[in-house]
Amino acid sequence: MSDEIVHNFVYEILYHFDCGKCGKWWSYAKTPDTKEEMHKKICKHMYCPHCGEKGLLKIKEKFINNI
Repeated sequence: MSDEIVHNFVYEILYHFDCGKCGKWWSYAKTPDTKEEMHKKICKHMYCPHCGEKGLLKIKEKFINNI
């Protein structure tokens, strides 16, 4: 039997959004799983939790250039 301490961990995907109408931002965390790829293909719009506006999802151009 080993006396070595084990630190268990999980990870999540953290999305950050800013509203095209009111300008406020919010975050959405998701644990990756086999449904994650489906989510990326199906989820094209999201509602702002601040003003309720429905908006098309688009990755910021500067983000793609920095990865």
